[in-house]
Amino acid sequence: LDPYKQAILNQEYGLCPECNQPNTYENWCKECYSKKSQQDFGNWTGGNEYIDKFIQESQLNARNNHELLEWIPYNRLRNIQYLTEDWKRISYQFGEQNYKDVNNPKIKNPLQINEKYGHSVVLKSLNDSSNINNDFLNEWKLHLQCQHEARSNYTFLIPLLGITQDPDTLNYMIIMFNALYVHGDFHNGNVLYADYKYPVISDLGLCRPVNQSNVKND
Repeated sequence: LDPYKQAILNQEYGLCPECNQPNTYENWCKECYSKKSQQDFGNWTGGNEYIDKFIQESQLNARNNHELLEWIPYNRLRNIQYLTEDWKRISYQFGEQNYKDVNNPKIKNPLQINEKYGHSVVLKSLNDSSNINNDFLNEWKLHLQCQHEARSNYTFLIPLLGITQDPDTLNYMIIMFNALYVHGDFHNGNVLYADYKYPVISDLGLCRPVNQSNVKND
Protein backbone atom coordinates (compact mmCIF):
# COMPACT_ATOMS: atom_id res chain seq x y z
CA LEU A 1 0.00 0.00 0.00
CA ASP A 2 1.08 3.57 -0.57
CA PRO A 3 1.83 5.64 2.56
CA TYR A 4 -1.44 7.58 2.36
CA LYS A 5 -3.66 4.49 2.17
CA GLN A 6 -1.67 2.91 4.99
CA ALA A 7 -2.26 5.99 7.14
CA ILE A 8 -6.01 5.67 6.52
CA LEU A 9 -6.00 1.98 7.45
CA ASN A 10 -4.01 2.78 10.59
CA GLN A 11 -6.70 5.33 11.49
CA GLU A 12 -4.10 8.09 11.73
CA TYR A 13 -6.84 10.60 10.85
CA GLY A 14 -9.25 9.18 13.40
CA LEU A 15 -12.78 7.89 12.91
CA CYS A 16 -15.65 9.73 11.27
CA PRO A 17 -18.16 10.76 13.97
CA GLU A 18 -21.06 10.22 11.54
CA CYS A 19 -20.35 6.76 10.08
CA ASN A 20 -17.62 5.52 12.45
CA GLN A 21 -15.37 4.59 9.51
CA PRO A 22 -11.73 5.73 9.23
CA ASN A 23 -11.37 9.33 8.12
CA THR A 24 -9.48 9.72 4.86
CA TYR A 25 -7.88 12.99 5.99
CA GLU A 26 -8.01 15.34 8.95
CA ASN A 27 -11.70 16.00 9.66
CA TRP A 28 -12.59 14.43 6.30
CA CYS A 29 -14.55 11.28 5.49
CA LYS A 30 -14.65 10.39 1.79
CA GLU A 31 -17.92 8.46 1.98
CA CYS A 32 -19.80 11.08 3.98
CA TYR A 33 -18.52 13.99 1.89
CA SER A 34 -19.42 12.12 -1.30
CA LYS A 35 -23.01 11.68 -0.13
CA LYS A 36 -23.35 15.32 0.96
CA SER A 37 -21.88 16.70 -2.27
CA GLN A 38 -24.17 14.49 -4.36
CA GLN A 39 -27.19 15.94 -2.57
CA ASP A 40 -25.99 19.41 -3.57
CA PHE A 41 -25.51 18.69 -7.29
CA GLY A 42 -28.88 20.19 -8.16
CA ASN A 43 -27.99 23.52 -6.53
CA TRP A 44 -25.29 24.58 -8.99
CA THR A 45 -24.24 24.22 -12.63
CA GLY A 46 -21.43 25.45 -14.84
CA GLY A 47 -23.81 25.54 -17.79
CA ASN A 48 -22.04 22.66 -19.55
CA GLU A 49 -22.57 18.93 -19.01
CA TYR A 50 -18.87 18.08 -19.32
CA ILE A 51 -17.83 20.76 -16.83
CA ASP A 52 -20.52 19.63 -14.38
CA LYS A 53 -19.54 15.96 -14.69
CA PHE A 54 -15.84 16.75 -14.22
CA ILE A 55 -16.52 18.69 -11.03
CA GLN A 56 -19.03 16.14 -9.73
CA GLU A 57 -16.64 13.22 -10.24
CA SER A 58 -13.91 15.06 -8.36
CA GLN A 59 -16.25 15.63 -5.43
CA LEU A 60 -17.45 12.02 -5.38
CA ASN A 61 -13.88 10.68 -5.36
CA ALA A 62 -12.17 13.25 -3.13
CA ARG A 63 -10.32 11.68 -0.22
CA ASN A 64 -9.54 15.15 1.14
CA ASN A 65 -10.14 18.81 0.39
CA HIS A 66 -7.11 18.93 -1.94
CA GLU A 67 -8.60 16.50 -4.45
CA LEU A 68 -11.90 18.17 -5.27
CA LEU A 69 -13.06 20.96 -7.54
CA GLU A 70 -15.87 23.44 -7.06
CA TRP A 71 -17.94 25.51 -9.43
CA ILE A 72 -16.98 29.06 -8.40
CA PRO A 73 -19.18 31.83 -9.82
CA TYR A 74 -17.14 34.61 -11.40
CA ASN A 75 -18.75 37.21 -9.14
CA ARG A 76 -17.09 35.58 -6.12
CA LEU A 77 -13.65 36.56 -7.45
CA ARG A 78 -12.10 39.91 -6.61
CA ASN A 79 -9.34 42.18 -7.95
CA ILE A 80 -9.04 40.37 -11.27
CA GLN A 81 -5.91 41.55 -13.07
CA TYR A 82 -4.35 40.55 -16.40
CA LEU A 83 -1.09 38.67 -15.90
CA THR A 84 0.07 37.13 -19.21
CA GLU A 85 -1.55 35.75 -22.34
CA ASP A 86 -4.42 33.43 -21.37
CA TRP A 87 -3.53 33.72 -17.66
CA LYS A 88 -5.20 36.00 -15.17
CA ARG A 89 -4.13 36.62 -11.63
CA ILE A 90 -6.69 36.87 -8.89
CA SER A 91 -5.86 38.36 -5.54
CA TYR A 92 -8.55 38.89 -2.99
CA GLN A 93 -6.59 39.36 0.16
CA PHE A 94 -7.54 42.52 1.99
CA GLY A 95 -5.06 45.34 2.53
CA GLU A 96 -4.39 49.04 2.00
CA GLN A 97 -3.72 48.57 -1.71
CA ASN A 98 -7.16 47.06 -2.17
CA TYR A 99 -8.79 50.35 -1.21
CA LYS A 100 -6.96 51.97 -4.14
CA ASP A 101 -7.89 49.09 -6.44
CA VAL A 102 -11.59 49.94 -6.10
CA ASN A 103 -11.05 52.89 -8.45
CA ASN A 104 -8.61 51.17 -10.84
CA PRO A 105 -10.37 50.69 -14.22
CA LYS A 106 -8.00 47.84 -15.16
CA ILE A 107 -9.21 45.66 -12.30
CA LYS A 108 -12.44 43.67 -12.54
CA ASN A 109 -14.63 43.03 -9.52
CA PRO A 110 -12.60 45.16 -7.08
CA LEU A 111 -12.56 44.10 -3.46
CA GLN A 112 -15.14 45.90 -1.36
CA ILE A 113 -14.49 47.27 2.11
CA ASN A 114 -16.65 44.62 3.80
CA GLU A 115 -14.76 41.72 2.18
CA LYS A 116 -11.73 40.95 4.31
CA TYR A 117 -10.84 37.30 3.75
CA GLY A 118 -9.74 35.18 0.83
CA HIS A 119 -6.88 33.50 -1.00
CA SER A 120 -4.51 34.57 -3.74
CA VAL A 121 -5.23 32.44 -6.81
CA VAL A 122 -4.51 32.27 -10.53
CA LEU A 123 -7.00 31.80 -13.34
CA LYS A 124 -5.99 29.81 -16.42
CA SER A 125 -8.27 30.74 -19.29
CA LEU A 126 -9.26 27.88 -21.60
CA ASN A 127 -9.40 29.75 -24.90
CA ASP A 128 -12.32 29.04 -27.26
CA SER A 129 -13.98 26.94 -24.58
CA SER A 130 -17.48 28.41 -24.49
CA ASN A 131 -18.74 25.15 -26.01
CA ILE A 132 -16.23 22.91 -24.27
CA ASN A 133 -16.23 19.15 -24.81
CA ASN A 134 -14.78 16.23 -22.91
CA ASP A 135 -11.48 16.16 -24.85
CA PHE A 136 -10.88 19.81 -23.97
CA LEU A 137 -10.64 18.84 -20.29
CA ASN A 138 -7.94 16.18 -20.71
CA GLU A 139 -5.11 18.36 -19.35
CA TRP A 140 -7.02 19.14 -16.18
CA LYS A 141 -8.24 15.59 -15.68
CA LEU A 142 -4.63 14.43 -15.87
CA HIS A 143 -3.58 17.18 -13.46
CA LEU A 144 -6.21 16.02 -10.97
CA GLN A 145 -5.09 12.40 -11.37
CA CYS A 146 -1.47 13.39 -10.78
CA GLN A 147 -2.58 15.39 -7.77
CA HIS A 148 -4.29 12.26 -6.43
CA GLU A 149 -1.20 10.08 -6.97
CA ALA A 150 1.14 12.70 -5.53
CA ARG A 151 -0.97 12.94 -2.39
CA SER A 152 -0.78 9.15 -2.03
CA ASN A 153 3.00 9.47 -1.62
CA TYR A 154 2.91 12.70 0.40
CA THR A 155 4.20 14.80 -2.47
CA PHE A 156 2.31 17.79 -3.76
CA LEU A 157 1.29 19.59 -6.94
CA ILE A 158 -0.17 23.07 -7.14
CA PRO A 159 -3.79 22.20 -6.36
CA LEU A 160 -6.70 23.03 -8.61
CA LEU A 161 -9.48 24.73 -6.68
CA GLY A 162 -12.32 24.96 -9.15
CA ILE A 163 -13.70 26.23 -12.42
CA THR A 164 -15.39 29.49 -13.34
CA GLN A 165 -16.54 31.23 -16.54
CA ASP A 166 -15.58 34.66 -17.81
CA PRO A 167 -18.89 36.46 -18.43
CA ASP A 168 -17.35 38.59 -21.21
CA THR A 169 -15.68 35.89 -23.34
CA LEU A 170 -17.72 32.92 -22.01
CA ASN A 171 -14.42 31.01 -21.81
CA TYR A 172 -14.10 28.61 -18.91
CA MET A 173 -11.23 29.19 -16.50
CA ILE A 174 -9.35 26.87 -14.15
CA ILE A 175 -8.71 28.30 -10.67
CA MET A 176 -5.54 27.24 -8.84
CA PHE A 177 -3.47 28.40 -5.90
CA ASN A 178 -1.03 31.19 -6.65
CA ALA A 179 2.59 30.82 -5.54
CA LEU A 180 3.33 34.33 -6.94
CA TYR A 181 6.40 33.00 -8.82
CA VAL A 182 7.07 31.46 -12.23
CA HIS A 183 9.88 28.97 -12.87
CA GLY A 184 11.17 30.60 -16.06
CA ASP A 185 12.90 27.51 -17.51
CA PHE A 186 10.64 24.54 -16.83
CA HIS A 187 11.32 21.30 -18.75
CA ASN A 188 11.61 17.58 -17.98
CA GLY A 189 15.30 17.90 -17.12
CA ASN A 190 14.33 20.05 -14.14
CA VAL A 191 12.07 17.39 -12.62
CA LEU A 192 14.10 15.14 -10.33
CA TYR A 193 13.16 12.12 -8.26
CA ALA A 194 14.19 11.56 -4.66
CA ASP A 195 14.75 7.85 -3.91
CA TYR A 196 13.25 7.08 -7.35
CA LYS A 197 9.86 7.92 -5.95
CA TYR A 198 9.29 11.54 -4.99
CA PRO A 199 9.43 14.19 -7.75
CA VAL A 200 10.91 17.60 -7.00
CA ILE A 201 11.48 20.71 -9.15
CA SER A 202 15.05 22.00 -9.44
CA ASP A 203 17.10 24.73 -11.19
CA LEU A 204 15.35 27.86 -9.96
CA GLY A 205 17.97 30.26 -11.35
CA LEU A 206 15.46 31.93 -13.70
CA CYS A 207 12.59 31.90 -11.20
CA ARG A 208 10.98 35.32 -10.79
CA PRO A 209 7.88 37.00 -9.36
CA VAL A 210 4.88 36.76 -11.69
CA ASN A 211 4.71 40.52 -12.15
CA GLN A 212 8.38 40.84 -13.17
CA SER A 213 9.33 40.84 -16.84
CA ASN A 214 11.69 38.16 -18.14
CA VAL A 215 13.39 40.71 -20.42
CA LYS A 216 16.75 41.80 -19.04
CA ASN A 217 17.72 45.44 -19.21
CA ASP A 218 21.09 46.04 -20.87
